[in-house]
Amino acid sequence: MQRSGTIARGLYGLAILAGATMSMLGVALADGSAVEPFTLVFDTNTPVETRFQPTNFSERPNWTSVPEATVDYSFKGDTVILNDRIAVVARQSGHSVEVFSLDTAGAVSCALLALVDTDKEKRLQSLKIVNNAQDNVAIEAQYYATNGEHQGMRLELSIGQPFVKVQPLGRARAVIVGAPSDYVVLPDFFADDIAIGAMDIPAQSAELPSENFLLQLFGDGSGIVMNVWDKRNQDVRVQLGTAAGRAVIESTEIAFTEGNAVWVAVLSRPGIWHERTISENDRNNILALDWIRPFPAVWRVDWRRDDTLTDSWEMAVENQDGSFRKSDLFEVGRDDWTDSDWWADDKPRLRWNTGGVGSYMYPCWFDKEGKAYLQPLKKGPKFIGPAVVYPINRSADTPLSEFIVTDIIRNTLGVGPCQYILDLEGQGLAFKGKPTCATRDILNPIYKNGEQAGHTADVNQALDDVLAFIRLIRGRIEQYRAFGGEMQSYLADQRDKNPQFKEFLDEMLELTREIDAGVERHKAGMNTPEHATALVEEFRSTLVGYQGKDAFERCKTLTAGFVKIGDNQDELVAECRRAAKVLRQRAALELARDSRVAPLVAEIRARTQAVLRDPVNYEAARH
Repeated sequence: MQRSGTIARGLYGLAILAGATMSMLGVALADGSAVEPFTLVFDTNTPVETRFQPTNFSERPNWTSVPEATVDYSFKGDTVILNDRIAVVARQSGHSVEVFSLDTAGAVSCALLALVDTDKEKRLQSLKIVNNAQDNVAIEAQYYATNGEHQGMRLELSIGQPFVKVQPLGRARAVIVGAPSDYVVLPDFFADDIAIGAMDIPAQSAELPSENFLLQLFGDGSGIVMNVWDKRNQDVRVQLGTAAGRAVIESTEIAFTEGNAVWVAVLSRPGIWHERTISENDRNNILALDWIRPFPAVWRVDWRRDDTLTDSWEMAVENQDGSFRKSDLFEVGRDDWTDSDWWADDKPRLRWNTGGVGSYMYPCWFDKEGKAYLQPLKKGPKFIGPAVVYPINRSADTPLSEFIVTDIIRNTLGVGPCQYILDLEGQGLAFKGKPTCATRDILNPIYKNGEQAGHTADVNQALDDVLAFIRLIRGRIEQYRAFGGEMQSYLADQRDKNPQFKEFLDEMLELTREIDAGVERHKAGMNTPEHATALVEEFRSTLVGYQGKDAFERCKTLTAGFVKIGDNQDELVAECRRAAKVLRQRAALELARDSRVAPLVAEIRARTQAVLRDPVNYEAARH
């Protein structure tokens, strides 16, 4: 599939990102001089008894820089490895390592990494350097385990990257990423994210769908800890705690599987994410946020709905001429149908008839200066509760110095695996022919003005296009119907085999049946595929070139028939997609309540992802 300019620019930007970063940021040595960035190892010479402060990393009093290529070294104090983006500290007196973000504003503590089963009463057992080069450093830290077994972790930094790679040693079975957070977000590149707050978790801990990445949003909008892992079958749990007298999601526990790694990235700067609570009275009101985006990117808003699900929307951007644009998540497979086709010509920000909710004012956007606004929908999904904004992908004008969620995925897993996990081939928007309303607007004026004799080729082309469009949407509806039937059979079979999960599986069945219910609602209006073909052929055989006085009236009757079919199909295909998305998200939320359903949830989410691939435009996959 041909990639769009945004993807091409993004991948090109990633390829040169390290070089761009090196040219803009320097590493300050203890004497204050600056050098080109590279990875470094330091010995503090004496253990630091209090918490590390930002000045520790800039001043480095009495620290020793371990010479490049030296691996046979005995540390006298604490161990610090760093690059131009982050620092990792392994303390002799600690049972965890601390990860700091480094930027021009100073160092910020972002996360603590510890192994499950580590004996917290004992100090670090041993530490050694295993690689010490200009572009990469790695250390191995061994810890005493409560069960007496040998365990440790390998910690690796590469030049220019804001993440540490963590690999298990010995019998280490999981890493705990401590970053007390208001929310965790599981980005979903096919449907809606799962955004979970401490209030959503009924117990002290909960298992979450393990689909390669999870965001921990911390620090009142100042930081994101992003966890990435390379195998989907890893167990992921979140643990609750308290901070400043309120409940928070204290940590994430990510299981190791054989031969795998976990990457912990830190994106730290003021305004890297933002939250606004939406009240009952905010519906359809314009809300000016006390927040300006820190840099251009594709920013996503995760709205909390009144049914506790999440609706994910990408922020639109106001152009200098007052019009609006919205970057799709990947902008692949758009053909000749562009985002501008969804905006009304006469009213900026008015979005017309996408996703079966009719026309509406697009609910989230930046003005020309980058200030953010929300306007909860007047109709359709009811938004109430937290709305969380974060940067999910690069846009054409994102500075190369900035890291975005998709940058971390590509730079950790590699471009090939990343494309497979994100399934970029399945993100395209299919479009063939011409919509029924557009066909009506072509044919009716021709016949009203009596110009059909001179436009025979145009009329025939319009008929070919409208039939292709009707067949495209109908084919997609049939895919959803087949999915619904197969899913119902699977769920009914699992209910028989797992009576202990009857309530959950009954809910999944009820949600799946929404597809059949939608088909019943629209069956009469969209009629059969044969009926659509017959209408087109009737027009072709009786009206092409026809000059009778009743030509315009007959034309209007047949084009109205096209539009009736199109309207019902468009509504139905959007409803089918919504049903699959709700099923996908509801299953994941059940996992947070009952970890025993993990195999069922994995199967449901795999099947929903398969059917959500390759959407047609009128599904409004990206609103």
